Amino acid sequence: MVDGDGVRVGVHGELLRCSDKQPIWRAHGLDRFTSADPTVAELTAFYTRELGPAVAPYVAPVFHLLRAVLATLPAPVLSDDETMEKIELGE
Repeated sequence: MVDGDGVRVGVHGELLRCSDKQPIWRAHGLDRFTSADPTVAELTAFYTRELGPAVAPYVAPVFHLLRAVLATLPAPVLSDDETMEKIELGE
């Protein structure tokens, strides 16, 4: 919701285990961020070009909320075999 010079945004995220579809991570976020953020001006310009000027007020708020929520994702713990596979694949 646009609110003055900012936007109030919310998100719910869930990560499911492939084998049994059980949730292994959940996160919720709700906050208000300013729309005019010079740190994401290039990103705002890109989405405005791609999707039109109506998206401009939402780019910075959504970016900052998603970054905060996704930062809570657990770091994967790899077995030795999985680590070797990633090294072999160059990841």
